Amino acid sequence: MGISILSLQASIGHEIYAAIEALDHEFPGEWRLSLIEAQSNDCWELKLSTPDGTRLPVRNLGPELHSVEGIQRTLREVRDSAQAA
Repeated sequence: MGISILSLQASIGHEIYAAIEALDHEFPGEWRLSLIEAQSNDCWELKLSTPDGTRLPVRNLGPELHSVEGIQRTLREVRDSAQAA
């Protein structure tokens, strides 16, 4: 199961796509993800839904998180906070 990438803007790049896929085994169930560039600033908008369909709040990721490590850390934090709720 893991993470299904519903939308990933081409400009975000293959390296980030691969980083998300590398976490697939850490996400039990079927999670849905969208990662796009914000139109109004230099952030990326991360949208994630849990296996039960709950849409988590949109996260705006600043340039400091536009890396493999930043994306992976953020996804783990979002997952952990969703599972704790």
